[in-house]
Amino acid sequence: MTRRFDPGSELGGNRPAPVPNSREVARAVGVGEILPWYQPLVRFSDGEVAALEALARWDSPHRGMVYPADFIATAEESHLVIELDRHMARLGLTDLAGWAGERPDLRLNLNLSGRNLDEEDCFERMHGLVVETGADPLRVTLEFTEHRPPTDLQVCARNISRLREAGFEVWLDDFGSGWSGLHHLIAFKVDGVKLDSAFVEAIDSRPGATVVAAVTSTAASLGMSVTVEGVETEDQAARAVELGADYGQGFLWAPALPLDRVLG
Repeated sequence: MTRRFDPGSELGGNRPAPVPNSREVARAVGVGEILPWYQPLVRFSDGEVAALEALARWDSPHRGMVYPADFIATAEESHLVIELDRHMARLGLTDLAGWAGERPDLRLNLNLSGRNLDEEDCFERMHGLVVETGADPLRVTLEFTEHRPPTDLQVCARNISRLREAGFEVWLDDFGSGWSGLHHLIAFKVDGVKLDSAFVEAIDSRPGATVVAAVTSTAASLGMSVTVEGVETEDQAARAVELGADYGQGFLWAPALPLDRVLG
């Protein structure tokens, strides 16, 4: 088994403390300290990088690199996560518009809280950002995380439908580890799912392989794609291919990095 990158390398290894409060996170968003770093999604069929996922990274002048799980969890506790997502989407879409000439084949994946789908103006905000930045929605995948369940499934379904009609792809991120289940693949009519790293860690076990195979088979029959994240070894990648996954993401290929280090 091989690993190309040390998982601790992205943030320097030492976990800072304490967890930042909401005022600190809001200030960091306001002054532009939280920026997108990019991690590639690799297409298993040909081994090429198909997309870059924009992931929030906070390099604080006072704290150093702050772990995403710490400040994102703080943001998720309130409407602040919507502001963080809007900030990240604006920067990511601006970068996409910038690399379009050099890499027209390369998509952008935006990681967004599922709380956005409860917002009546979710579509208007995303549409406004592509108009503002000049990015092409046909090259954007919106990955909605599952940490908090939507409170209004009708609003959620309507937002997903309008986003897809405008050209965005919509995926459910961390599928199976949060609020969603297989029935949501029908109710929400999404384009794909991303399996949490916990499934990859268990992919060599019979239960783990059975679950992954069930998801990939169901997704394929519905015309959806499946990405497995948290891939760290060649063996895990090979097993994911055997079980029907379309894309892989993880330290096997690269951690999240600043854009110039990804495209450079």
